[in-house]
Amino acid sequence: MLIALLIALLIALLIALLIALLIALLIACSYTFAMLNSDWNGESGARDHLFGKIYGKGALKTDRTKRKEDDEDDQEIRLALEAKARKEKSETKEKKDEPKLVKEGKEGKK
Repeated sequence: MLIALLIALLIALLIALLIALLIALLIACSYTFAMLNSDWNGESGARDHLFGKIYGKGALKTDRTKRKEDDEDDQEIRLALEAKARKEKSETKEKKDEPKLVKEGKEGKK
């Protein structure tokens, strides 16, 4: 009976210890990811550091060039979409103004 109680107590302590270790691991991972996310972008950010360590400096240079080109392409697309939206908005406004002009023209003929 005493042995069964000690075994149960030991199992409970082991479970509590495992839970505490899992919580500590989650907290450590959370801090690690927070640090990585805080400086992920930029020339000396965590992404470039890890990329350089894993793939080498040559691949890092190529990746930076590719990302810069992609950013420029994204900027061009964004500007084109904004211009299209402005054009559509002005055309919509012109269409709304047309009936007023037609009504004014008819009223002026009377």
